[in-house]
Amino acid sequence: MNNKSRYNLNIIKMASGNLCLELTDKISWESFPKEAERLLKLFNGKVTSKADAVDIRVWKIIIKGKEFNLTFDDFPVMMSLESCTNDGNLEIEKIKNYLKRK
Repeated sequence: MNNKSRYNLNIIKMASGNLCLELTDKISWESFPKEAERLLKLFNGKVTSKADAVDIRVWKIIIKGKEFNLTFDDFPVMMSLESCTNDGNLEIEKIKNYLKRK
């Protein structure tokens, strides 16, 4: 599957004011770890913690020194990259642009 069909790349503003990059709705609970690792590898990201609940998975990650939440939500089904800081908001745009070119 190429990235054009893999990634949605919609950016939304969260209630916190930070940005969220919606990555894909072609994901499941089981496939999230593999897709998350693929994304981390693309950006040399590091996982700092992982948490699972009944309907969501959240990995706290670092990309280029900025903190993000990489999430899986089962309603609606979506894998997203959520910025935790204003600096991360700028990086969200760069990540989107990189994935569009991939």
